[in-house]
Order: sequence, then structure tokens, then C-alpha cells
Amino acid sequence: MLDRFDYASYRSLLAWLLEQNRNLLFTEVEPEDDGRYFLLRHDVDYSPAAALRMAEIEQKVGCRATYFVLLSSPFYNLLSEQHRAFPRRLVELGHDVGLHYDLGVLGTGEPSTQVQLLELQADLLGMLSGAPVEAISMHNPSISGRDPFAGTDRYINVYEPRYTTAIRYLSDSCGAWRDAAIVALGGSEAPARLQLLVHPIFWGHDALDRWDRLDAFEADQIVDLQAAIAVARAGWLAHSGVLEHDQRNSIADLAASGALPSAAAGIDQTS
Repeated sequence: MLDRFDYASYRSLLAWLLEQNRNLLFTEVEPEDDGRYFLLRHDVDYSPAAALRMAEIEQKVGCRATYFVLLSSPFYNLLSEQHRAFPRRLVELGHDVGLHYDLGVLGTGEPSTQVQLLELQADLLGMLSGAPVEAISMHNPSISGRDPFAGTDRYINVYEPRYTTAIRYLSDSCGAWRDAAIVALGGSEAPARLQLLVHPIFWGHDALDRWDRLDAFEADQIVDLQAAIAVARAGWLAHSGVLEHDQRNSIADLAASGALPSAAAGIDQTS
């Protein structure tokens, strides 16, 4: 089931977890809670569209997740017309929105500057979603190095030991389950307390491997880019300044070729 990475398998996984454990958000976990629960988390590294499809599936089966969203993704812009409603829609579906932060973007300068940049991103994301950001997740922790926001008092950091070592932590990073995840999620009983990280980009209606999924995403990105360029091209063609510029150059070219008297082109021969 787990290796198919399709929505039918995902629904089955959620149903299996919901039968055994309470579904909590990070904001709902009590420090001394030793009951059965699972925390569902998504890092939206690539595709808001894929994330929304997953969010709608979860809403239909009565499951809630925390979606960690980048404000510095090279693949989507939350301030664009296409994606600005994305965070608010997640909240409307009953989910939480957290900040996925990239240390490469926050820089390696003074810690106070990093804190300011993180807080600015969190505040902006809160405005877009309509709900304050309470949880944060570092992007690419395996290659980003030490997390300067470990132990923060203002936000819930989902990589804190209470969410990763005190309870089970399982992830499909790079579209690959670790052996421990296969054993834990493929047995007869779910882990008593679990943080499950699922990346929406790897899942779809059909079962595809990670490379086919990436190729399909690339094709969608190319289509979106071509559409944006077509809009820009149409705007340039209709711009009054462009029309005047091209008309002036056209007259000047005719005059230079001798097809039109230079006086008619309005060219000052004395300069």
C-alpha cells in the first residue's frame, strides 16, 4: 500500500490511523499526553495544487493536518494572483498553516536578523491564511545544518525532540519510505504516538514513481510559465509606448533606406 503513492492508498492509510489514534494538530498536543494520537504534517516544497488535492481528501475523511508553506519557493509565489488564496483555503478546509523556512534565504548573518526575517515571513503568512502562524518547520534539515530556531519560545518547532524522538517520526522524504516506516505503518497496529510527514508532490490519482511525478510537475511548470509569458507579450504589443517606439523606428528605417525622405521622418539633418 505505502509504495504506490496514490490517493487510494493514502485514504487507506488515513483510515487505518484514524481507527486507532486521535488525530491532533501540533497546537493541540499537551506535554503530558501519553494517549494514542498522530500528528499529520505536510511540507509544501513544490506544488500548492498538489497540496490542495491532499487537503480536500483529508477534509472528506475527517482528518486534519498542518501544512508548512514556503514564502521563498522557486516554484510558487504566495503573493501571486495564482497562489495568494492558497493558505486561506487550507484553513477553510480545517487545516493549520505553518511556516516552512529556508535558512539559505534567511542568511547566515546576525541571529537577530534571522529572527526578524523569520517573524516577518510568519506574520505575512498569517495575514494570507487568516490565522496566526504558531508552528514552524525547517526546509531541507539534512543539508541545512544546525537549526537556529531550535528551542524557540514563540513558535512550535516540529523538529523538537518531543515531536521526533519522544514519539515516532516517519517521513516519505524524496518519495521514499525508510524501512522503519514500512514496518511501523505496515503492521497490525499503528505507533501509539506519531508524527507523520507526507510531501504532497509525490502523491496523485495514479501510482507513479518519483521521477515520473517530477517530470509531470516540470511539464505543468512549463505550461504555467508559457502562459505568463504570453500575457506579458500581449501587454507589450498593446503598450502605447511600444507602438510609438516601433512606429518611430519604422519611419527612421524607411528614411535610412531612401524609401522615405529624411525630412518626412522628422530627422534633424543639422545635428
